[in-house]
Amino acid sequence: MRQPTWMGVFALLLAAVCGVVQAAETPRIYALTHATAHVSPDKTVEDATIVLRNGFVDSVRAGGAVPKDAVEIDLTGKHVYAGLIDAVSTVGRQSNRGGGRPASSNPFAASNEPEKPGAAHPIELVRPESDVVDSLQAFRGDAVEAMEKVRDLGFTAIHVVPEEKIFSGTGATRLLVADRDVAETLVRGRSIHHASFRRGRFGQGYPTSLMGAIATWRQVLFDAQRHVTWNKRYASAPSGMERPPQHVTWQALAPVLRGESLLMMHSNHPLDTLKASSLAQQFDLELAIVISAHEAEYAEEIAKTGRTLIVSAGFPDKPKVDDDDRALSVSNEALRRYLNAADGPATLHAAGVRFAMTTDGLDNKSNLRKQMSKIIEAGLPEEVALAAWTTVPAKLLGVDRMMGTLDKGKIANVVVTDGPIFSEE
Repeated sequence: MRQPTWMGVFALLLAAVCGVVQAAETPRIYALTHATAHVSPDKTVEDATIVLRNGFVDSVRAGGAVPKDAVEIDLTGKHVYAGLIDAVSTVGRQSNRGGGRPASSNPFAASNEPEKPGAAHPIELVRPESDVVDSLQAFRGDAVEAMEKVRDLGFTAIHVVPEEKIFSGTGATRLLVADRDVAETLVRGRSIHHASFRRGRFGQGYPTSLMGAIATWRQVLFDAQRHVTWNKRYASAPSGMERPPQHVTWQALAPVLRGESLLMMHSNHPLDTLKASSLAQQFDLELAIVISAHEAEYAEEIAKTGRTLIVSAGFPDKPKVDDDDRALSVSNEALRRYLNAADGPATLHAAGVRFAMTTDGLDNKSNLRKQMSKIIEAGLPEEVALAAWTTVPAKLLGVDRMMGTLDKGKIANVVVTDGPIFSEE
């Protein structure tokens, strides 16, 4: 299996992007020559000269001349890609921190608990005002090792998601750079809201059922919608009108209702995916869905929604059939899903579903290329697979003008490999 070969200049390029290089310093210019440059999923340049200037892509040309002021790096036989982007990640996120009212130790806190200070929603699982940036740690010390494991797979940026709730708050897209303050690594923060149909077990506090979670979802959005309308009217003519309450929950969701912020739904079942799409349509929301493992079984129905999905590169665990007793408890459905797991992305693509991919749900992330090789072998075109890790997540996360391809002006997040990036050979 070919692992990415990280160039010695890589950290320097990211340092320039993060603003560490001062204007008075000598410009950092590199020419990567004689490489196969994968400018985008549908554009490849052979024998390319890739010029990187001060942390940005300057040009990619076949047999291009090397600038006199550039440091040349001969990459004969190598492949160069834009850095991969993981659309769902928890790397660098510390738990139990976030904006809004102080969190209860029990996320399903019962309504008879003492009232907590603040202006947040009484249901602990409704925290759209939370911001994952408040729980991000810099990649220093012990945190560097976890970051480097992800970067060694070819990732240069990740979207960090908040802890899952019915309304979880906002995520943040950041670069994978060591020894920089969090603010220096952020590409786009407080930009995408996250939600789910999370619920607890009986006795854990409301909601404890899927029906209750959906009811909460709808009621919260109805209340936020009313808040937006009320505030708009009050702002235009406050005289004689009751002042609207300044509820942080409704204020946080206002950008979602106005279509200014994407809502990323985390689904645990294909039917939840379809239900979430229906609810989003009711409120005219821009929605993307992080799916469970079996949405390909509903590919045609999901395609009709027009939603972008985020698909895990993970497969279901192998059913335990090593003895007769265990085998009897394994359903045909579980066996079929295990055997056909690699077919899922190709099935979704054939149905016309647009999707990004994520390592979320992949237990051993070092197996990523092995998994992608199986997925491509099962029928997913290589250019679609590459798009699912570059251009599609970049567009989804609102960072496509900065990364996702090797076009001029993009951040010089580059990955160098010995061969095709998803090849096991």
